[in-house]
Amino acid sequence: MTATAPAGGPAHRRTPGDEPSRTGATWRSLAACRGLGPDDFYSPPYHRALARCRHCQVWEPCLFLALASEGAGYRYGAWGGATPAQRDAAYAYLAARHLDPAALLAQEEAWWSRRLVGQDDQALAQAAA
Repeated sequence: MTATAPAGGPAHRRTPGDEPSRTGATWRSLAACRGLGPDDFYSPPYHRALARCRHCQVWEPCLFLALASEGAGYRYGAWGGATPAQRDAAYAYLAARHLDPAALLAQEEAWWSRRLVGQDDQALAQAAA
């Protein structure tokens, strides 16, 4: 797997959600954080990034990606609408319930892939706006 960095977002490992739909869109292309710089994600208190996350339609797969990637060196910064301490709490919550963040991410990515396949470019542009 290769590491990639979406525009403005933290680097991540390539996952099935990176595969574009027939229109070329992925769930990451709908992220509200597009256009933010690294300082917004990696300089506490992360106000700008977290403010965008509150209104983002794809925060759930982003959070599951963050939780699934924690052991891969992506421990720092705001990601998935959460600070590192908030992700620690979310990870503990999932672990206590024997839920795997990677499995939850796969479910979210499959849902978004199915949703995006049926949309045309104009509908995607409206959704991303």
